[in-house]
Amino acid sequence: MFASQASLSPPEPELRLTDNQQAIPPLPLMPAPPRGAPAGALVLSALLGLSAVVFAVLAALHSPKPAWFMMGFELVMIAASAMGILTGLGRFREGPAMALGCVAAVTAVAAYLGYLGAGKQLYAHSLLPLLVAREGLAACLAVVGAWMVLARRPDRSLPAFLRGVACGVPIPLLLAAAWRWRAAINTSGIMQTMVATVGFLVLTGLLAASVHLLIRAFQFGRVRAGPGAPILCVKCGYDLAGTPAGPCPECGTPTPPNPDDNGSPSPARGPITQPDAGARQ
Repeated sequence: MFASQASLSPPEPELRLTDNQQAIPPLPLMPAPPRGAPAGALVLSALLGLSAVVFAVLAALHSPKPAWFMMGFELVMIAASAMGILTGLGRFREGPAMALGCVAAVTAVAAYLGYLGAGKQLYAHSLLPLLVAREGLAACLAVVGAWMVLARRPDRSLPAFLRGVACGVPIPLLLAAAWRWRAAINTSGIMQTMVATVGFLVLTGLLAASVHLLIRAFQFGRVRAGPGAPILCVKCGYDLAGTPAGPCPECGTPTPPNPDDNGSPSPARGPITQPDAGARQ
């Protein structure tokens, strides 16, 4: 009887033991990514891998001699696309956004270096359109990864993200205006000094505010362990703080209580129930 009751109870979180035998909870699982994000990562990575295979073959068959540098970077992008495909299929659940960020960065750098390594053209055709398309593909992968993080707590992440973007947008506009009106600014030394000083202060302030707000937006989506950490459902990402211990009220997934760093139960989810000795036998 006790054994049947134990089999129906939700699984307990496996605790790690330190040298002094103090129980420490495992790292929390990432919440489920937003709907459509894995499929988007899968499609974008598949397109990247397909194009990399095609141009690796073209670079190897190039005459009078193969474009070895371009072919090497195409192989790098094939490996990056494989990582992106695995992420879209559900692997790397400990950090899918970080995985896509790595894929995007590798794609952006490898595409540019391959473009330079091939001499900016292949078979007497410019590779600039290919470079632009791949940089756009890398940007889309980065957006999908950022979406995975910002969607965890959109009520706090999105306002900070939008404010950061709003502070960053004027920067290139001001730089373009300064370049457009550079002849009028250089009329006198005093005017040039005043414009340079004010412009430096304004641009520095906008850049600092933009970077701070963008970092803050992604910090809201961070999943932490320990006291005060957000308690999220591992399937739907529902915030379980303040709810009674038991299944997730949103999707019904059995969710074990979240212990603190010292192994004591968290009051946000209620006490941790341990089966008696008879149930373990």
